Amino acid sequence: MMEITISEDIQRKLITESLMGDLSKVLSNISEIGKQNLKDTQKMMKFDLKFLLTWSATIGGFMGPLNQYIKDQNVEITEANINLIVVGVCATLFYNNEKLVAELVSKIKEKGLIPVFESALEKGAELRSALMRFLESIGLTFGNLFAIASFTFLIPIIGMLNTYATSGEITPETIQEISERIVMAGVTALSATTIRNFLKKFFAKSEKGQSEERHS
Repeated sequence: MMEITISEDIQRKLITESLMGDLSKVLSNISEIGKQNLKDTQKMMKFDLKFLLTWSATIGGFMGPLNQYIKDQNVEITEANINLIVVGVCATLFYNNEKLVAELVSKIKEKGLIPVFESALEKGAELRSALMRFLESIGLTFGNLFAIASFTFLIPIIGMLNTYATSGEITPETIQEISERIVMAGVTALSATTIRNFLKKFFAKSEKGQSEERHS
């Protein structure tokens, strides 16, 4: 039987193509999670939440893990109530609007879900702190909560980026393509230039770490 050998260069190109496809799927899911959370919560509230539409889509990467955490801890809770709690947690942690937070918490209390909310809020604070530590390790600093929220899209894709950093084809062109896909997905308020600069720092740090491991 003839043995087919795939060169390392071709392998890297295949990994890059696979990453781009997977990345697009995950980014689309992030946006949909944010929009669905807001849609369900909008139905429960007495005032218009449409002004949060853009914000909710850009923080879907944070909402997804919170959704799953609440489901794992509370199997009886409805999807709509989970979404209400998640929007409440995200508004508390990232959105500087006391009236909005008070209205959301009031609705959560009305439904007898304060214990679930408090547990999810603690988990959310841990997740936010972990994200901040990760970004600070790359050399990024933040002046406000909105800036941190703009990077929450990373949470579901950081594993993919790590895999790509160790086995993909990292070029200025692929970094540009990744940044453009992220912007086009509408999952962050960051510009393509800011995302591109982040990716350059991330991949440079990863490459440095791999180099140190090889020489240790």
